[in-house]
Amino acid sequence: MTPAQPAAYRPTRHLFLFALALLFATQLGLSLYAWSLSERLLLPELNRKAQTSGSSMARKLERALDYGIPLRRMEGVGEYFDDVLKQNKDLAYLRVSDLAGATVFRSSHAPAAAAQGDTGDYLDTALPLHHQDTAIGWLHVGVDKGHLASRVRELRYDIGIVLLTSLLIAFEVLWFIVTFNVAEPGLQTAEQKSQQRVVLVRVLTFLFMFAEMLSRPFLPVYAAGLAQDIGLPEGLRASLPLSAFLLAVALAMPGAGRWSDHAGRRNSYVAGALLVVLGLSVTGLVPHYLALIAARATTGVGYALMFMSCQGYVFDHTGADQRAKGMALFVGAIMVAEICAPAVGGILADRIGYRMVFIVGAAIALAAALIAMYVLDNHKRHAAAIAEPDLRALSETYTAATPQPQPQPLTAAPALPLRQLAGNRRFLALAILTGIPAKFMYTGFLIFLVPLLLTSLGHSKSEIGRYTMLYGLGCLLLAPVFARLADRYNAYAALVAAGGLLTGLGMLPVFMGASAELVMLAIGALGIGQAMSISAQLVLVVRVTQAQTQGGGSGAVLGLFRLVERLGAAAGPVATGALVVSSSPSQAMLWLGGASVSASLLFALLFALPSMRRNSTKGSAGTATPAAGARP
Repeated sequence: MTPAQPAAYRPTRHLFLFALALLFATQLGLSLYAWSLSERLLLPELNRKAQTSGSSMARKLERALDYGIPLRRMEGVGEYFDDVLKQNKDLAYLRVSDLAGATVFRSSHAPAAAAQGDTGDYLDTALPLHHQDTAIGWLHVGVDKGHLASRVRELRYDIGIVLLTSLLIAFEVLWFIVTFNVAEPGLQTAEQKSQQRVVLVRVLTFLFMFAEMLSRPFLPVYAAGLAQDIGLPEGLRASLPLSAFLLAVALAMPGAGRWSDHAGRRNSYVAGALLVVLGLSVTGLVPHYLALIAARATTGVGYALMFMSCQGYVFDHTGADQRAKGMALFVGAIMVAEICAPAVGGILADRIGYRMVFIVGAAIALAAALIAMYVLDNHKRHAAAIAEPDLRALSETYTAATPQPQPQPLTAAPALPLRQLAGNRRFLALAILTGIPAKFMYTGFLIFLVPLLLTSLGHSKSEIGRYTMLYGLGCLLLAPVFARLADRYNAYAALVAAGGLLTGLGMLPVFMGASAELVMLAIGALGIGQAMSISAQLVLVVRVTQAQTQGGGSGAVLGLFRLVERLGAAAGPVATGALVVSSSPSQAMLWLGGASVSASLLFALLFALPSMRRNSTKGSAGTATPAAGARP
């Protein structure tokens, strides 16, 4: 507690920590109990599956026997067994034997010895085959004990993920409830009242991001499955709905910011939430490809409205000295959703199906709209009230990770000096070689390619969600660390180049052959690489465009940079989809890695050469090298 905080604030903090500790202890106890029961509960489930599947197949075989077909002369049994095994990955083998135990028919994913009757490593369920009430043989249904162990392991992973995500969600909700109902009487300073308002909008940010990201582990696969009757290759079928959403976000953001300014934060948030509810509901209820594309575009417009409303609310209720802290709270909610939503969405998809996950997302967005109607005011921003010329200038997630120079107060947004920016080689290098590739890799690789690639490798949606959350963890934990390093050592350009280089290098090992481990490595490299580079990019944008923004502020230039980034994000899935069509998912990953490495090396070269030239000139003239705070 800082000296400025009133004494009443201390019990509130203690109450919050006590409630959080109680939740943690309860959740941990329940998770450990479920962990201990996982194998005991799963074994009977697999036995029931084998019994049910075997009974159905035995009835079909007995029906053929009743038609007078001898057991050994039945045709097509092997092919029928092959189809059953293909559709039931948890079954290891199917075998028909006579009463003496000799094999009559068999089909197997297991070694031949198991299919012949050596079942030491398998759970064998034997069902009798009858003809005219006389047993004439046995149908054996085998489940690999190794498969049982892997299912238990996956179930325990899910328990751990549910523990982590439920605690993070509980933290967000509890913080909101305590702030809204308890903390207000003790908050007396302007800074604390400002923080309270940001906390109120933080949960709204978390909710709409969570609702949208639930489908991340499976959306490309779902889209490709819907479009089988459309004459497009699978890669493009899978990518177009994602690009429709991202393009709608990119095009709607500037207008969403202006409309939020004039219509009010509550009105714009509720309107955006209702559009998201509509888009997600149509996605879940209308299984048609063209409807999916339209629904994703609608959801993108709603996403833009909600995002700009929340960000605008933070700007409205923070001064220049609290804005970085307020934006950090805002960004934190997005990162928590980035961790929780894919993992939860993957688990739900495996258990209730793809379409129901969209309905769950729509319900969460509707709940967010109802909360917003109750807690948000309908503040309308006046242009002269704050320093930033337009909200769309900072319409992405990482803008507050590093303190930014504050532009001067303006009554209207300044005109963009496009002709001068087009001649600014460093700005173009930042936009083309780092801004576009960063968002391209995020959407093309993480959102589009990872679900396709891991699905092709036979992994469940729960596993895909677990792998995807590594990105959010990397960004949440490391972005503040790299931001401080960049400030301390003036290493903005170095971190931007290193981040892109690490992202690309993490993808290159796939040339050895695609595997889940290599995909996980690439996801981790992407998260760490973007934690290095995203916030440092904005500092560089402000520094290299000082000549074009003197007297007018940097807001419009930052807005242009963000627009270019978002267009790159929209291009990511469809361009990567084209690579998948022309090669394969693993080859597409290799191409993305090579492109990221090449762009980062070229950026480093373009930024390093002018600095070396200046230093050489100054050194030959007997002057000192630039200080740590000099422009890069």
